[in-house]
This record gives sequence, structure tokens and C-alpha cells, in this order.
Amino acid sequence: MLPTLTIPLFGALVLAFLCVSLIKTHRLITPLAILVAACTVQSALIALVMHFEMDALRWALPVLAASIPPLASIALLHFGLERGHRVWPHVMPPVLALFAIVVQPYALDVMIPLLFCAYGAAFFTTSHVGLTCCRACGLKVATPLIAFGGGLALR
Repeated sequence: MLPTLTIPLFGALVLAFLCVSLIKTHRLITPLAILVAACTVQSALIALVMHFEMDALRWALPVLAASIPPLASIALLHFGLERGHRVWPHVMPPVLALFAIVVQPYALDVMIPLLFCAYGAAFFTTSHVGLTCCRACGLKVATPLIAFGGGLALR
């Protein structure tokens, strides 16, 4: 069998490069860099489990998937200049996913999509912070997209 570079593994390499460049640019590890690192690990895990048949790592996929929305929320709150926010409620989704793996694995089929929908709704309700976040992150291209999302949330 020839070694291959699968699409998720290629995505993980691109995200790893982005994460390293974020850390080098800011000269510290920001919540955005942690989010990109988590996405890197998730993409690499998907490649290892799905393409290279490492089934021993399969349990980590839902736990990591449940940690992506809270990490995105923490990054949004950090760049939204909202200091003093509590991080501990955002730890609960990965812990609940780990608990669901042990107790009732089929609950993950409902829990993870609901988690993404709940955090997505929370992002739209706080989209007024979005333009400040984009400027703080240096994302000038995403400004019309967040303004559009904010307009949808106001409807």
C-alpha cells in the first residue's frame, strides 16, 4: 500500500501552518490559535480514523467535535473585548460528550448538532460584536459576511 496524502490530512497540514503563523504573528498563543489547533487535530484524527483505520482513536472524534463550538465562542469573546467572561461553562460540552460515549453513544447523534445550532444562534445574537472582532483579528474580508449575519439576526 502506497502512502497517500488524504484530503483531511492535507487540510490538517494547512491548518497547522496557519496556527504556527498565527502564533508567530501575535508572539503568543491566542484563543484563535487554540481554535485553529483544535481544528488541526480534528482533521488529523479524521484522516487517521477514516483513511488509515486507527479505530482506537474513534472515541476522540465526538469529544473534539463538541469542543470546537466552545473554543470558537471563547475566541469570539476574547476578540470582542469582553473581559471577565467565564470559561468553565464552555468546558461542559466536551465533558458531556465523553459521558455520552460511556453511557449512551447514540445520544451524540442529537447532542452534537444541537450544540452547533445553539452556539450558532448565540453567535448571531452577539453579532454586533462581530465587526470589532474582525478588526481585532485583522479579518477585513469577513466584515461584509458578519454584517450580513447580523442583519439576518435582526430580522
